[in-house]
Amino acid sequence: MHELSTPKHVVIGLMRQVFVRLHEHSIYVADVIDALHGHAVEITRTRFDDLFMTRPEREVNISVGLFTTVITVLFEFDTQIISAEDFFNLVIATRIPLQTINSFAHYFSTVLWQKELQRNL
Repeated sequence: MHELSTPKHVVIGLMRQVFVRLHEHSIYVADVIDALHGHAVEITRTRFDDLFMTRPEREVNISVGLFTTVITVLFEFDTQIISAEDFFNLVIATRIPLQTINSFAHYFSTVLWQKELQRNL
C-alpha cells in the first residue's frame, strides 16, 4: 500500500479551515469519523487528530486510501468545502499520485480544474 509522507502543517492548516466551514453546518469531527466508519475505515478520534489535526512537528505516514477517503467524506458533507487552489496545494504537498488527483475532478468546475492543473503540474 502506497503511503504519503505529509507535511502536517499543510494538512492541519487546511483541516482547520475545513472544520470551521463544517461547523457552520453543525458538522463536527465526530460526524466525519462516523462517516469514515460508514466507508469501512476504522479510525479513532485520537488517531484522526494525530494524523490530521494536531502535532505538526510529528511526522506520520498516511495511506493514499485513507487520505482519499477522508477527502471524499469531506466532499460528501459539502462539495464546496475545499477550493480548487487549496485542494491542489494539499495534494501537491502530500504527493498524491496523479490518477488519484484526477478522481476528484468532478467536484470542481472544468475551468477551475484546468486552471489549477496548468498552474501546478
